[in-house]
Amino acid sequence: MIVGGHSKGGNFAVYACAFCDKDISEKRVIKIYTNDGPGFMNEVAESENYLSILSKTIKISPDSSPVGLFFLSKAERKVIKSDSKGFMQHNPYKWHVLGAEFESADARTDPFINMTISSWLNTMTDSNKKILVDYIFDSLEASGVTSFNELADNKWNSFNSIFKALTKIDPNDKTDIASSIKKLIASGKDVVISEKQKNAEIKKAEKNKVDNEKQE
Repeated sequence: MIVGGHSKGGNFAVYACAFCDKDISEKRVIKIYTNDGPGFMNEVAESENYLSILSKTIKISPDSSPVGLFFLSKAERKVIKSDSKGFMQHNPYKWHVLGAEFESADARTDPFINMTISSWLNTMTDSNKKILVDYIFDSLEASGVTSFNELADNKWNSFNSIFKALTKIDPNDKTDIASSIKKLIASGKDVVISEKQKNAEIKKAEKNKVDNEKQE
């Protein structure tokens, strides 16, 4: 069997193979594909079951999609090209195909997103993470769409359904979601400041090197 899925489905595919009967995971499963799916909490990612299937697992992620960066994944990652940017790279219909394969990207082209997501997740409790991820997927499910194309074609109906779903969220959860979004913005600012300081230090070191060479 070759098992796989996109987004939450990719996460399910990996989890199912890790915790199903050993006769299936070891003898019948050939490959597991998680297409821009989020990873797992530490207790799963460090478990013997999860580690036992890593050699069969491939994670496919566009070069700057943030979704696949959620939580911990130790699977081999294949970085691919997409026509879109940022979150919209999560749409698999925008991924580049070359023959029978997705077209590889040399590396993740936007390290800012990677560092921001990592910094952001480090500020959140496990409970906050669960609430946020559940809200994201539950809201998309509430919209009634089954693909990104439907979401794009029926923007008003889709976002109206998502808004209605938001109004039904427990007030405490709303507070947690708002707090998480604020932390994301703060993390992005911290990364920008850190990168500016790092670049300034590099330029200063290069200038000092040139000045020293001139003096010599």
